[in-house]
Amino acid sequence: MSRISPARRRGRLRGQALVEFALVLFPAVLLMWGIVHGYFVFRAYTALGEAAEVGAETAAVFGQDCRQVEEAIASSLRGDFVALHFSYTVEFPDWQDGEPPCAHVGDRVVVRVGYTEPLRFIFWDITPAPQSALRFAERDCGW
Repeated sequence: MSRISPARRRGRLRGQALVEFALVLFPAVLLMWGIVHGYFVFRAYTALGEAAEVGAETAAVFGQDCRQVEEAIASSLRGDFVALHFSYTVEFPDWQDGEPPCAHVGDRVVVRVGYTEPLRFIFWDITPAPQSALRFAERDCGW
């Protein structure tokens, strides 16, 4: 029967610990990377939703004054992903064909906001889905 010296046994245990560490490190780093990227995607998604809400509230008060709506959306996105370009549309679905573009109190106002370029992450680009918000006009036409 052969005896293994205590020095050799410690060497084997050190090698075993190194292999276990290597096996656990890759999934742990991958999990952390996924959590961080998921946070940024969720943040971009909620930032678009909030920008659509702010834009709809502004459009409900100021009508189709595009400058006011764009400034409100840009100021809402300012802290999040301001370097990205966004697009938006303001619609008044209750307008009838042939009517002058004029809303009345209670008419619906829909604002859609979306990014026109993807969010750049380490290994891939993601473009969150455009967000919409519905409000009702608070003033009659003549804005």
